[in-house]
Amino acid sequence: LDDTVRYVMTLNNDTRIDPDCISRLVVGLERYPHIGSVTPKILYLDDVKMIDSIGMLVSRDGGGISRGYKEMDHGQYDVPTEIFGASACSALYRREAFEDIRYRNEFFDTSFFAYYEDIDLAWRLQLRGWTSESCPSACVLHVHSGTSISYSPFKAYHVNRNRFFLIIKNFPLRHLVRALLMTPYRYLTLLNSMLFRKKGPSYFLREKTSIFRPFFIVLTGWASVLLHLPFLLIKRYTIQSHKKISQTAIDTLFATYAVPVDDMIYK
Repeated sequence: LDDTVRYVMTLNNDTRIDPDCISRLVVGLERYPHIGSVTPKILYLDDVKMIDSIGMLVSRDGGGISRGYKEMDHGQYDVPTEIFGASACSALYRREAFEDIRYRNEFFDTSFFAYYEDIDLAWRLQLRGWTSESCPSACVLHVHSGTSISYSPFKAYHVNRNRFFLIIKNFPLRHLVRALLMTPYRYLTLLNSMLFRKKGPSYFLREKTSIFRPFFIVLTGWASVLLHLPFLLIKRYTIQSHKKISQTAIDTLFATYAVPVDDMIYK
């Protein structure tokens, strides 16, 4: 990045921002020097009373979901607070934080291509000691999955595959093993969602495609993980050998920001 750059903003092409959004994000970012990113309150463009995201939450198996997702906005998130990370749909990052987690010439990991790349970035920032905050006075309107299509095979493939990319790179060994051991439960819950509960993204994916398509998506995702594994392990070595926070701090992150897998699959 150019030496004159102080902040980096990410913004989806299916968003609309308030005129004072960026200035408010800058104020939020400058509250403390250890804040690496801030997120605005992101609302649905077609229903401005419904929250799309105001930060992110994570699961112990490596999943992620937007904080406040599909909740009606009653002001429950209107106090700035520390969060796990910012959704790259709209976020402001401190230049120093971006430089601190750069891998070769990458900030976001381009191998993710789409989905979870912002959660991966949030994990890398946390592991280097940077925090993230919400800035609810800044507002962005978003067409959820406006660039890609909701419940599409494209989205399902990348979410499934990139969860493995994320945990291989970022989770310390104990948490990585636990995440892998939790994977059968995730898939059983997805099956229950698809076949019996008939709710959640996996069910709507099956309705739009076929009952066999989700299984094909999982298998091709595993194949891609194996193909990328040598590169993921190299990145893992770099990330784990340069992390600044302790194992206790990582445990605290999970205790503070983790949500059950079921909350992600059925929502």
